[in-house]
Amino acid sequence: MATAAVPEFDDLEPMDFQEEMLGSSNSSIADTKFDVTVGYIEEIIMDEEFQDLQNNFLDKYYVEFEDTEENKFVYTDIHKEWVETIEKYLETNLARKMPGFHMQEFAQALESRKDEVCGEIFDMLVSFTDFLAFKELMLDYRAEKEGRSIDLLEDLVITSMSKPAGGAAPAPAVGGGSRQGTTQPQLAVLPAAGGSKHSSKHRVK
Repeated sequence: MATAAVPEFDDLEPMDFQEEMLGSSNSSIADTKFDVTVGYIEEIIMDEEFQDLQNNFLDKYYVEFEDTEENKFVYTDIHKEWVETIEKYLETNLARKMPGFHMQEFAQALESRKDEVCGEIFDMLVSFTDFLAFKELMLDYRAEKEGRSIDLLEDLVITSMSKPAGGAAPAPAVGGGSRQGTTQPQLAVLPAAGGSKHSSKHRVK
């Protein structure tokens, strides 16, 4: 079945989005705008330039963060620089694709639609406004760099969340886990007992 073409925003004025979707309901306009924004974010963060920018920042500061309840004063400065560097880069590139885009407006929409965004992307976006999420991101990266992150082959159990067709017995999962059935055809990646507290889930690769 053919799908409707997604409108291009590169050459639109800030209000043209509303005019372009005049025949649609307000909720439909909001849904389309949100989905297109998320699509552009995925494109931007997978680009090599963004990856280099992000990794250089993480490499520069990860050693400053320690897994304790105490928060050093320097953490605040580093978080501010993270926002000014990573969020600013993302917002600037989104504004080029969607004139009139504002990260604050999108962040408000994200709060009520977090289930519609990939976990890694959501974690990164939240790190701009949530200091604790940012600190966890840095600790995850430090654990990975120091070899304390979870070994994907030995310490993870990949569990199928869909029921095998015909009620056939499930096949063994990686790491000795078992498949559990629900009606949703997706995979769940779970840490095995004794795994590391931190993983590299927050950093988009």
